[in-house]
Amino acid sequence: MPPDLAVEVISPTDKVSVIRRKLALYAEMGTLVWLVYPERHLVEVYAPDAPVEIVSMDGEISSGDVLPGFSLKLRDFLTIQE
Repeated sequence: MPPDLAVEVISPTDKVSVIRRKLALYAEMGTLVWLVYPERHLVEVYAPDAPVEIVSMDGEISSGDVLPGFSLKLRDFLTIQE
């Protein structure tokens, strides 16, 4: 049974080709995907049958129908290292 939600934290050493393959598999299964880029301070949201959403530090991500009512401000879990 495929997951309803997948969260992938992307590191600088992750290969784009591997990430894209995972996204294709998740898309086939209809999985909502959050790609978290801590160093870039953003999240890419891939929802079935929807355009990709790019959420920056001042934004908020939600889980749609997967976890109704759940949302998270990026500032609450991503920190900026100085």
